[in-house]
Amino acid sequence: MDLPHGVGLCPMGPQYDSWDRPLWGEMDHRDYTVIEEGGIVNENLLERFSQEVKITEARFFYGFQIAIENIYSEMYSLLINTYIQDTMKRNYLFNAIETMPCVRTKALWALDWIGNKTATFGERIIAYAAVEGIFFSASFASIFWLKKRGLMPGLTFSNELISRDEDLHCDFACLMFQHLRQKPSEETIVKIIDDAVKVEQEFLTDALPVAMIGMNCELMRTYIEFVADRLLVDLNKAPISSSSYVRDPNNIIKKHRANFDKEREFISHILAFFAASDGIVNENLLERFSQEVKITEARFFYGFQIAIENIYSEMYSLLINTYIQDTMKRNYLFNAIETMPCVRKKALWALDWIRNKTATFGERIIAFAAVEGIFFSASFASIFWLKKRGLMPGLTFSNELSGNRSPSIVHSWTLR
Repeated sequence: MDLPHGVGLCPMGPQYDSWDRPLWGEMDHRDYTVIEEGGIVNENLLERFSQEVKITEARFFYGFQIAIENIYSEMYSLLINTYIQDTMKRNYLFNAIETMPCVRTKALWALDWIGNKTATFGERIIAYAAVEGIFFSASFASIFWLKKRGLMPGLTFSNELISRDEDLHCDFACLMFQHLRQKPSEETIVKIIDDAVKVEQEFLTDALPVAMIGMNCELMRTYIEFVADRLLVDLNKAPISSSSYVRDPNNIIKKHRANFDKEREFISHILAFFAASDGIVNENLLERFSQEVKITEARFFYGFQIAIENIYSEMYSLLINTYIQDTMKRNYLFNAIETMPCVRKKALWALDWIRNKTATFGERIIAFAAVEGIFFSASFASIFWLKKRGLMPGLTFSNELSGNRSPSIVHSWTLR
């Protein structure tokens, strides 16, 4: 668990003194509403859902979520203590339900559903999904907006980690709903979601009273409506198309899936190159450099690199097996040097240098540095682009670990 101690926090520096008051007010509302909402979520899980639900796997999920929500509360408290130096302001914000009307409205809406003795489990789980999915949407979006401006890295990094989990919690609520035998009527579901949207938009209007560059109330209101429509789609219900919401989320989803199919095709080519290239790199190290170089430290480095390249090969094979389900497609990718001209061209360039009997050691080490430094550059950059979009976390994390090939380049120059 990276939170909270894995997040580097530092007090506001002089560069933040020029921030305008609307931005400060907006951030105050954001930080403290998530603290209050986290406590409300746990109250619901502890008092109702974890007592009512008898499915073992669901109880385990809720138990883990309770622990996670407690970590979030600690994280947000640390953020407040770090960024807000005024003690009175801190106390005001830590008691946001009593002191801030817009936060109080959201809290009471959620608490009314938690304590409702007449509402069905299905109605309450829809309200819970709305809290997880809609009540956090404006807050998370505004913090991502800060990230785009390069501000408050501690806050934006923690927000990135937490927002992923909140999406998961909302998805699990939708999954639980799908397994219900007796579901609320569509009219009831829409009313709950629509009420949640109005409450979140009221909160937004109070938190963000004036337009800011790149982000304003109207854009955020539309975004909240879009999030609500997406939630309805996840619940297998029609979006609220009669309002100003995004008119056809289904088309957006289809377009996203089509785009993702293209991305997956592109990434499959990258994985094929990776799987093929590590073998070529090792051939050079085993057959030439480790035999020619007599410096003990360099030989140790090459031996270690050979071991690492073998681990990379296994990793890329696992990624292909995970992301590519079609057996013929897998075989096509695993034999990329023969089947894919673009990979073959790069491979032959590298192999020509490895096997070149007339080239000097200096020329070959430059070619090797080019393979390690240039041939991987576009592939790594494209995977970091996926990370920025929050896609394929397994691939992007492994790419981070294997992406630093600079030691090979530096070592190449030190041997001149």
